[in-house]
Amino acid sequence: MPQTPQCSALFVYGSLRVDGIAELVGGGPFVAQPCVLYGHRRRRVRGRPWPGIRPDPEEQTDGLLLRDVSPDQIEIFDLFEGDAYQRQIVRVQMSAPEKGAADAFAYVIRGELTHWMTNELWDQEWFEKNILEDFTQRCRIFRSEIDRGL
Repeated sequence: MPQTPQCSALFVYGSLRVDGIAELVGGGPFVAQPCVLYGHRRRRVRGRPWPGIRPDPEEQTDGLLLRDVSPDQIEIFDLFEGDAYQRQIVRVQMSAPEKGAADAFAYVIRGELTHWMTNELWDQEWFEKNILEDFTQRCRIFRSEIDRGL
């Protein structure tokens, strides 16, 4: 994915917003602030326990804005997200106590792959209860491979 250095924020809306996961994967720590992305729907990806987002003017997706993400960290997140997602710049609305809007990268399901998304809402509580332990281990392996230069 091409790198766009003028953006140093990342909007996370699924597994990366679970406590500690973005830091593990990207090598944080990150300053995380609640926000909302209007005009996008979040649903589970078919056959996977994590979500994707795609444009939908009728919906909104809550998440976290990670600030001060370096270009090297963005490249790591690109590898983590894989080819099914396309990194795009989106505009998020900050939630209380901070107000206003901010530009951020977000990983959006590629247009030709939107059929991979189900109509099932993604449930973070279910993910944390049923998937998080195994998922965290996979993230540790991923991070280990990054650190070893694989």
